[in-house]
Amino acid sequence: MGRSAAFGRLILVMAKRTSILILLLAFVACPGHGQTSVPADTIIKLKRLADGFGNGGFYKLTINSDGAVEVTQARNPTRQYKPNEPDAKIIKLKIASEKLAELVAEINRIKYFSLKDEYTTTDDGCARVILDQGGAETSVTLDGRTKTIVHYYGCRSSSFDSIYPEQLTTFERKIDEIVGTKGLLKQ
Repeated sequence: MGRSAAFGRLILVMAKRTSILILLLAFVACPGHGQTSVPADTIIKLKRLADGFGNGGFYKLTINSDGAVEVTQARNPTRQYKPNEPDAKIIKLKIASEKLAELVAEINRIKYFSLKDEYTTTDDGCARVILDQGGAETSVTLDGRTKTIVHYYGCRSSSFDSIYPEQLTTFERKIDEIVGTKGLLKQ
């Protein structure tokens, strides 16, 4: 076989490898690759419950399947307000579809629909119930199912231990982190 035939074969092998490499790169770079899809009926809600001293809480938020978010901050009953101040502040924003997909993945990871409806007493699995703690209420609609969970933050062994169940607390914090509620609700 001559030099030109060997060179032709080499070009053919390189072209095949280049095609495979291009396909692999396109697959990896594809915007939807590796993401959890977000069902059209997805609604994620978080309501923060204040502690016995009036700290924390006072807001609720709703995230829709298109990434639209509405955060409503209510008045703190322990704070003085001017007579003309509104009872609630409403903030509307939008989160990226990738961030919403992260929340859907977290819902699936923690098996949200398998968790109990509430974590408020020792009957719910709390080692102990510490008084005057805050909490959260989450509600998720996903793939035709809806579940609401009331989560009391006094559900733990001591004030220094993690709140039970930890995966639910992590999910609640992730919602706040993705929406950016801490920065939105500065007073």
